Amino acid sequence: MSDGKISYDEPLETLANILEAIIDTILYGSTGVKTQTFSFATAP
Repeated sequence: MSDGKISYDEPLETLANILEAIIDTILYGSTGVKTQTFSFATAP
């Protein structure tokens, strides 16, 4: 059960980070931020 919880925690945090970056990109409308978001999303 602990393993499952950790497994769910990791992707959830990553997804939240990506979502936050996307929202920031939309709010700021900066191409640089967009490129950084894609780089972060591609990183394992």
